[in-house]
Amino acid sequence: MKILIKSIAFSILVVITSPTISANPKTAKLVFTGDLPLVEDKVHGDYRRLASFLKLIRAQKAPSFFLFGGGSIGPSPMSSFDKGAHIIDILNSLEPDAMGITKREFSYSEDELSQRAYEAAFPIIASNIYDPITNNNLDGLQPSTIIKKEDVSIGVVSTVNPSVIEEYLLDRIKLIPRTEALRRESEKLREAGVDVVVLLYSVPNDIVEPLMLEQVIDVAFMVDKAFSQTQNYTKLKHKNHFYLHSPGEVLQVELKITPQKPIATSLTTFKLNNFPIDEDLSNQSNSYVNRLERLLNIDVASLDVEIDTRKLSIRTKETFFGNIMTDAIKAFLNTDIVLINSGVVRGDTLYAKNTVWTMRDIVTELPFRSRLIALEVTGQQIKSALENGLSQIADVKGRFPLVAGLSFSYNKEMPVGNRIIDIYIGNNKLDINKLYTVGTTEYIANGGDGYTSFKQSREIKNSLRVNPLLSEVLIMYLQNNRHATPSIEGRIKEVNSHQ
Repeated sequence: MKILIKSIAFSILVVITSPTISANPKTAKLVFTGDLPLVEDKVHGDYRRLASFLKLIRAQKAPSFFLFGGGSIGPSPMSSFDKGAHIIDILNSLEPDAMGITKREFSYSEDELSQRAYEAAFPIIASNIYDPITNNNLDGLQPSTIIKKEDVSIGVVSTVNPSVIEEYLLDRIKLIPRTEALRRESEKLREAGVDVVVLLYSVPNDIVEPLMLEQVIDVAFMVDKAFSQTQNYTKLKHKNHFYLHSPGEVLQVELKITPQKPIATSLTTFKLNNFPIDEDLSNQSNSYVNRLERLLNIDVASLDVEIDTRKLSIRTKETFFGNIMTDAIKAFLNTDIVLINSGVVRGDTLYAKNTVWTMRDIVTELPFRSRLIALEVTGQQIKSALENGLSQIADVKGRFPLVAGLSFSYNKEMPVGNRIIDIYIGNNKLDINKLYTVGTTEYIANGGDGYTSFKQSREIKNSLRVNPLLSEVLIMYLQNNRHATPSIEGRIKEVNSHQ
């Protein structure tokens, strides 16, 4: 550990003390990380280790700027209780210079994000959001910000992907075209005399590289580990574009700013788990961890198979976890079928055989407060819903369907909307004109993730005062089946054109 820390300090010192070149270049460091929804993550590292890294960086003489990429307010077990307030509390201690936003920042609605922004002691940036109610940005957010340290000033912009409206059922905000928003904010920042314009964003798109080539944007950071896992996109080759590839990474970019020349950069990637736990932040973090332990550290069941909730599995194929979860819903609601979106599962973990599952494990996997609902739908609506669920399978999107009471086969090589080959309800072929009962979440019933075919369907009322949470139903099901053995039954079958 001492060797690692000394090597980092030496590399920084070398950059700082390098002899000046041509027109007196200025130097600075950008530190970037994000996608840290858990206050305690022993596998990848967490805020406690990030605090140690930041102390090391800030102890050096060259100006450093800590930029946080977001993706952390939710969803998580603790955020299901406080809507991400604890993340802001911890970030306030870490003192980021600015924070960008991703779709996850909208996990608990626009109003909750606005509230978190007012709790933050740092600017939260969203450059392409427009709120018709205020005729401005969403209350509390800023379209850009300028940070000046010593003789270096940077401007920070951030955009959220347009898919956030559909995926999170947002009905208040509007999104400004990203190119328009970034050109506007960059121009303002240049007029204010910033040395560097930095973009924080998630989800690959085709607008960033042209803007970098035009020097509208000087440096860009993208955080989205799901896309990094799929490799289903073309990586930008611009030398000043940097990816946060996996959880627990932190990027350090050395800047050399020379008048009339492009910004020169040098990247070093670190793993948080290679740094010690900071005692002060650990005490703060433990106050939240201990609270969760008291609430959720209760054994529920042991499953005698390996359970895989990693995105590349849960969002592309039939899995043990998907089956046992939808079986639990079907048993509780007593519907013909169950159809939910795989994006409700968030643990992204591989569990060993015979792992004893606790309530905390289940809430970690199902952190959204997803309430269940029973609907009456036609066979055609079911077919349309399944086609929607398969429409973005190449991108490993959360709309991929998890089912019970039905099975289907599909060919992902076929055009979107025509990928389903056959559908069976039990042992009978789907009748597109017949009425069926379906168990799902209120999110899907309201058209979330593009599942518009279920909107306006008749709800089948039950005797409960409040519809139950998905996590509650799964916990009850596992408690009644403590040694359940989920199986792969051929509910979801992929075929290709050559079979």
